[in-house]
Amino acid sequence: MAHAAGVSNGDSGMLFFGAGGVGKTVFALELVKSGLSFFGDDLVIIGRSGELLSFPKRIRLRAPPLPIVPDFVQRIGSNMGPVRRSMFKRLIRKNPETLEGLIPRLPISEILAGAKIGNRSSLDVVVHLKRGTSAEMDLKETDNESMASALAVEIFREFTDAPWRHDEFKYCPSIANGIDFTQEEAGHHTMIDGIVRSAIKKSRTFEMKLPSRFEASRVVEMLRKLI
Repeated sequence: MAHAAGVSNGDSGMLFFGAGGVGKTVFALELVKSGLSFFGDDLVIIGRSGELLSFPKRIRLRAPPLPIVPDFVQRIGSNMGPVRRSMFKRLIRKNPETLEGLIPRLPISEILAGAKIGNRSSLDVVVHLKRGTSAEMDLKETDNESMASALAVEIFREFTDAPWRHDEFKYCPSIANGIDFTQEEAGHHTMIDGIVRSAIKKSRTFEMKLPSRFEASRVVEMLRKLI
């Protein structure tokens, strides 16, 4: 399981990952709108043999993706009275972050009509999304070894470093059985690192640095050209 988004163009799949808030959901939705198949916006499954497998969990629509799904926003508004509908449209336009807690997690089929959901594809492209400080977007091809390390670190960070997980080790069976939890965790990390390296060894790998301000459509255009 990788902390990443995934899409495919036929049998050719792409995974893109980065720190929380980098834009994975926005880019995934835009790519699916363009005709690609959806594998996941936050979690996808990768196999040792270089496969991308679908994990289309329900999507949490945060503020940035809302303006790019106008049909979905319109459907929500249509169920409201005139006054509430007017307030809702104003919030979407002026202050969409206030609506995050009011919209439930939804399957992509309820967000984008006709969205295609993938099942299995080859993992041909891996992209590491980073926020940069320059005014221009930068895309460069990288080596598989450094990309595998970055992807593995992101998996470990997402699943072990979140604040609410800091006490998780106390409930691990290892502690109850007197086993050194840190050694067991290190072994698990080594195993995951090996799976990641095997999964992307035949993939083309890229690093994309996003400027402080950018248009999602431009990022999506660049991603779309990679598969």
